[in-house]
Amino acid sequence: MSAKLLDKTEDIVNAYVLKSQSLREIADFYSVSSGSIRSVLKKAGVSLRKRGRRPSGVITTSALPLTDTVGYVQEV
Repeated sequence: MSAKLLDKTEDIVNAYVLKSQSLREIADFYSVSSGSIRSVLKKAGVSLRKRGRRPSGVITTSALPLTDTVGYVQEV
């Protein structure tokens, strides 16, 4: 894994967790393999989603308010 990716760990985690981007989408953005992105996420302690297509009803925009684990909207 390159130092270039380690410097971008926070951005990669945010793209995966908050924006729901796929490993491939993030990898394409950084011009690296999806395996490299997977390694960064695992090293950061992120639980990876199951493989496959996203359900059709999933909205993947960062404009939505963040929710806690119970589902209540957090004040930002």
